Amino acid sequence: MGKPTQRPTLRRIFQIFEGIDLLLIRTPEGIHQQVLNLKPVHRQILRLLGPNVEKCYLDTS
Repeated sequence: MGKPTQRPTLRRIFQIFEGIDLLLIRTPEGIHQQVLNLKPVHRQILRLLGPNVEKCYLDTS
């Protein structure tokens, strides 16, 4: 990986999110979703991207 920067490229942001998976679990009550491999750095980036983006990853009930 390269040096830390105050202005990462969108490509770099996408690379950081590689390995994040969405697990879908089918139960009699319905389909439940769980985001896997979400680390603190991902949560920090999501907060910076705003509530609409954050909701996509953290509101997976």
